[in-house]
Amino acid sequence: IQALGLKPEVKVTESAETVTILGVRAKRSNFEINIPLPIPQELRASLPEGIPTAISMSGEMWSATTPYEKYLSTLTKSAPLLGGLGMDKLMASGVTMRQVTRSELFGGQQLEMVVTQIADENVPASVFEVPAGYKEIPSSIK
Repeated sequence: IQALGLKPEVKVTESAETVTILGVRAKRSNFEINIPLPIPQELRASLPEGIPTAISMSGEMWSATTPYEKYLSTLTKSAPLLGGLGMDKLMASGVTMRQVTRSELFGGQQLEMVVTQIADENVPASVFEVPAGYKEIPSSIK
């Protein structure tokens, strides 16, 4: 994302509010993400009315650290993969148990994600096998 000139501005505000989801206590944080679009200043004046110059999102996230301590280092290591969207700052607070996101991009709707099942179990190696017929197409983004 940053290679495309997008630089997210992320603000996360922790709250004292907690809820229990699937027997796990999760703490609420409020967030705001603003991603200015790389539109040259000289072109902004000629944009049609209503064309956004940034992508904005806001919402709430409930995350938990207990009983997931053994996964937190992996979560921290994988967070930069989502850093281009600003999600790395949200992931820093623990395992996401519920998230509500609002944006004009959603046409007046909100996106809600809630953990409905969670388990600590072994995953068969076949889950990570490349599917038959898979064809890799090189990315055009450098």
